[in-house]
Amino acid sequence: MEVHHHHKHEQGSGWKESLKEFFMLFLAVLCGFFAEMQVHNSIEHKQEREYIHSIQEDISSDIRQMDRLLADWSRAEKGLDTLIGLLSGEAIKTDSREAYRLWTNYIGFEDFSYDDRTIQQLKNAGALRLIEEKEVANQIMRYDQAIRKFQLQVNVMTTEVLSQQYYFRLFDFVQLKKSTNEPVPLTAAGKLLLTEAVGERAFYQLSFRTMLELLKGARLSAQKTLDTIQKEYKD
Repeated sequence: MEVHHHHKHEQGSGWKESLKEFFMLFLAVLCGFFAEMQVHNSIEHKQEREYIHSIQEDISSDIRQMDRLLADWSRAEKGLDTLIGLLSGEAIKTDSREAYRLWTNYIGFEDFSYDDRTIQQLKNAGALRLIEEKEVANQIMRYDQAIRKFQLQVNVMTTEVLSQQYYFRLFDFVQLKKSTNEPVPLTAAGKLLLTEAVGERAFYQLSFRTMLELLKGARLSAQKTLDTIQKEYKD
């Protein structure tokens, strides 16, 4: 009877040892999991900071370009206004030099080159989730949308720039290219097309003004995005 009792005691001890080993193994796995998660979170946090820094650089570059274009385009918009005034007057019929100069100077515009390398990475790789501050992520997307809307108007303007039928029919290019300052009247066909030319330039100016206002809006959105980033990521 004593031998049998001793055998049961050994079985009980074995069960406890197995349970202890199980818990030790479980704790080791759990600690390993938490350590791996900590490393993973640390990597993602580092990636987030890198993306934020890169976006700040991109938007700062955009802002510098916008400020230059806004100054140039504001002058161009005023130049178009002066041109329309000349086309609407009588003096242009006998001397078209100033109208030719203005039309030539503002026949097109310098385009905006959107620096969207980081935003595209965030969108295409699904990395936008790395931006923990949701207001920052939302503002980045609002800025991107403002630029896309502006670019649609740029496409409209590009089509209008390529359509210059009145420009080539109004002016006597041979005489205007000469170095003299003698008055150069409009072509015979040009004198008959003045009303249509005024309407065409007025429509172009309206489209140009719309593009200018959309760029101003994008500029405000760019600054708001930078301000939001600086507020949420102070360090």
